[in-house]
Amino acid sequence: MAALAADIEAIFDPRWNVGLMQHPATAADTYYRGGLAHTIDAGGATDGEMTLTPGATSWYLGVVMEHKVVAAAQELVWVAMAGRWFFTCAEIKAADCDKTFAMVAGDLFDNPASLDANTAGSAGAVGRLWLVTTTATSGWIDTDHRSAAVNA
Repeated sequence: MAALAADIEAIFDPRWNVGLMQHPATAADTYYRGGLAHTIDAGGATDGEMTLTPGATSWYLGVVMEHKVVAAAQELVWVAMAGRWFFTCAEIKAADCDKTFAMVAGDLFDNPASLDANTAGSAGAVGRLWLVTTTATSGWIDTDHRSAAVNA
C-alpha cells in the first residue's frame, strides 16, 4: 500500500480509553485522520518526535485524530495512543488472532492497510489482533497490547 492521500475513518471501540494527546511532528507533512504515526528512534535530535514514515527502529505512537498540514517541526498534532481500533487491511485473518501487528518493512508509511503480523524489519508493534470481522478485509487491533518488547 502507499502512504495515505486522504482522511480515512478512525473507528474505535468507545468502551476503551483512546489516550488522546498532542504530539510534536518531526517535520513539515500532511497528517491524515486515521493514519498511523510512529516516534523516531534513530539516535539523533529528532528522537521521540512523530513521523508518518517510520524506520525499522521506530516505535508506534498512535492513530492520527485530525487532518492537519504541519508547516514546520514541533507543531502539535492530536493522536490517540491507546484503545481498540477497527482497521481495513487485507492481512487480517483468523489464523493471526492474538498475534502482534506492525507496519511491514517494505511499506513503512502511515496507511493501516499495510499492517501485517510482525516480521523482521517491521516498525514498532501497533498492537495485537483482537477480533477478525471479515477475513482478508477487516478487524479490530488492540493497541493497548503491544507484546513485542523490541522491534522484530
